[in-house]
Amino acid sequence: ASHHFGRRVLDWCIEEEFASSPLLKGQAAYTKGFLEDHTKVIDRFGRYPHRNAKLGRASTEEELEWLADADNLPGWAKSQG
Repeated sequence: ASHHFGRRVLDWCIEEEFASSPLLKGQAAYTKGFLEDHTKVIDRFGRYPHRNAKLGRASTEEELEWLADADNLPGWAKSQG
């Protein structure tokens, strides 16, 4: 999927383009972590469960369990819920 391509491009940027700049390398690494967190959710559910209510979608039981686990829910999912 396209998010896997984005991860490969970001990996290349971190290793090749940003290697000489600690500031850029650090920002790219942060962005990569953000991308990986989002990718895990898309890979698991095929969508962002925290957007279901706003989009009028029914949540699956697995999505409801994920949303209820406030200690492990990513901050970006909490802020958009």
